[in-house]
Amino acid sequence: MKTVSTLLLLLVSIATYATPNKVYDKLCEVNKCWQEQTDLSNIQYPEYANKSDREWIRTHLQLVETVLRSRSTAHLGASQKKNRLNTLNRLNEYWHGGSFPINDEYAYRTPIFIDKYDNFCAVGYLVKATGHEDVSRMIASKTNLAYVREMNYPELFAWADEYGFTVDELAWIQPSYPWPYEANEIPIGKGTDGVVYKLFNYGIGVVVAGNFNMVDGNMSANNIALFYPTVNGGLWDKDSIGGGVDGTVYALSTHKGELVIGGAFNIPGKSSSNIAIWNGASINSMGCINGTVYDLIEHGGDVYAVGDFDVCAALAEVNFAKWNDSNQLWQQIPGLEGHVNTIMAISGTFYLGGNFKYQNDSLHIIKWTEKNGFEKFDKDVEKEVTDIVYYKNQLFASAKNANKNTLDCLLYSLQNNEWNEYLHTYFFDTTNGLQPSYNALAVDNDIMYVGGHFLASTGQDALHNSFSIDGRAIPDVNTDGSIHDILVYKNQVFFGGDFKYDHTGKKTLNSICTRTIERVSVPIVKNNTVAQFSIHPNPANYAITVENNFGATEMRLYNLNGQLITTQKIRTQKQNIYVPDLSAGIYIVELRNKDGLSATERLTVN
Repeated sequence: MKTVSTLLLLLVSIATYATPNKVYDKLCEVNKCWQEQTDLSNIQYPEYANKSDREWIRTHLQLVETVLRSRSTAHLGASQKKNRLNTLNRLNEYWHGGSFPINDEYAYRTPIFIDKYDNFCAVGYLVKATGHEDVSRMIASKTNLAYVREMNYPELFAWADEYGFTVDELAWIQPSYPWPYEANEIPIGKGTDGVVYKLFNYGIGVVVAGNFNMVDGNMSANNIALFYPTVNGGLWDKDSIGGGVDGTVYALSTHKGELVIGGAFNIPGKSSSNIAIWNGASINSMGCINGTVYDLIEHGGDVYAVGDFDVCAALAEVNFAKWNDSNQLWQQIPGLEGHVNTIMAISGTFYLGGNFKYQNDSLHIIKWTEKNGFEKFDKDVEKEVTDIVYYKNQLFASAKNANKNTLDCLLYSLQNNEWNEYLHTYFFDTTNGLQPSYNALAVDNDIMYVGGHFLASTGQDALHNSFSIDGRAIPDVNTDGSIHDILVYKNQVFFGGDFKYDHTGKKTLNSICTRTIERVSVPIVKNNTVAQFSIHPNPANYAITVENNFGATEMRLYNLNGQLITTQKIRTQKQNIYVPDLSAGIYIVELRNKDGLSATERLTVN
């Protein structure tokens, strides 16, 4: 899916040397109040450049100051005019100094009145600089993440009037601050020449399946291939899996250590189709299924298939079947009419999702056991279910949308036998006509990954086809097309789908990638000194090397709950530090010097 840009009607005339549209769009990211201004006709935008968010905040404040100085103050009294001019001088010194709040606590763009490093936002600084620091700190203590127009403080209104500003002008001054981490997409070699529908952990490596002929540019694959993950992505196996199949592969599982393959395909040289098994040397028939297999699961030593099919012998729609090893055939489990997209199981209870009927009731999710057969939930998922996972002792289901522009929910959780909406997002219309959908869910300890086909907003940040959840929606891999599957494999996360580039169009991925999460450069500034440090390796196991540029004397290590784990002395600019006995996870490393200057970075421990 291509990124969908908001169309803006700009009632301005701009100098011909500039590139105003891109500059204006970036300024609107910093503060949406740019869209409300009607007196920008004489503003001279700078040339567009690939600047940090910090520099765009500086540019925003510089231009806002210029416009505010040009506005008529005829309606103000003499004292107000003087106060306004002096305050704009303070704004000038503020953006030149660059001590802006740092958002390393919230996974979305947000205003921050005063951050944990005691950096004031522009409005908070102006109030403080004019002798009312107590007002700024009172606001921060009560509504630190609020926009000015969300604040209801007589003290702030009185200050604005005394110093000759309107509330709308303060709202325009106030920047928002982005989450300083972003996903760096890493291709797997040269990817595939088609679509990836399934990623599967086969122990020795990752099996990739879908509808493609080649992988890594010139390796024949025929819709199924194997690669070995590395820190730089992965290495493709030069030998294809049994020569592949003729058609699309949607599902993979194992049976007695061998790879089970399902989809809509023919097996070269075999009479059967749509279901097969690879013994490590060749692909062979595995019974008869007439139709499409969308998912497979091995549970309790048995293999189950779901999709839109019959089992040949039944010659009737089945859509759910179990492999009978003794008779070497698929045993039908009848009752569902329609199609089943996904299946998962916990302790003998199977959960099936899709778009089907059971006993004439239209449903999207149902459970089944050998003893009780099919059982409906008290409340169904409202849309066609695409995937089901178990996350934090709770079942979650993803879905696809019926409408292209709607405030809707595509993620549901099960509580008290009822499926309830879990996360609302606004889905923007897509450029290729596909309906928004969450296609894939994956879980890694405390994080759930969501992939699909969407450009969405949680009211905080844009999400391009994937995000992760650890109590909040965090932007993850950004692609220019659909994500169909996500796999967590040995501390790495892999994404497969129908995409060519990252969402910028600059990095070629070809339908499969992994990623690292990297901190965007947002240094802490104090007294014109930039505090920075690096950690290597990261992720780490038992030891790290910390290198800093500001004479750090102490390291503090926190968990994500903010609890102090340990402290260590820093004696040199570059120092090796041992961090044994830490459980796998993400930690916050803070370095401080004797003057109180500090900086933080994230450390991942494997």
